[in-house]
Amino acid sequence: MNGSVLSRPAPEPPRTVAVGDDPDQVMDLWPDGGPGRPLVVLVHGGFWRPPIDRTHLRSMAAALNALGLPVASLEYRRVPGDPDATVADVLAGLRAARAVAGPVVAVGHSAGGHLVLHA
Repeated sequence: MNGSVLSRPAPEPPRTVAVGDDPDQVMDLWPDGGPGRPLVVLVHGGFWRPPIDRTHLRSMAAALNALGLPVASLEYRRVPGDPDATVADVLAGLRAARAVAGPVVAVGHSAGGHLVLHA
């Protein structure tokens, strides 16, 4: 069995919403959770390169949602040489997440952790 997070099957999100005009400026939502729970916002890693996207966090998002937490998974532009676009997208995604759910807890994987700390 391949345990790679990049190839693990996971369900599609119930909703995806745009947080900007670019196709990579979106947020997947698993909105149902227990009352009063903050929205867990996942920010994927992938060393800021185009081939790695938010889909590799879907299994984590689904697992957290199954535990009663509402979850959002952000996508952002990954343009080599343009870190400002990436940072702007993560900030816009976090603002959109707060507009959807109020309090949020941001969690980043790898480069996503760096982006969460920067935000």
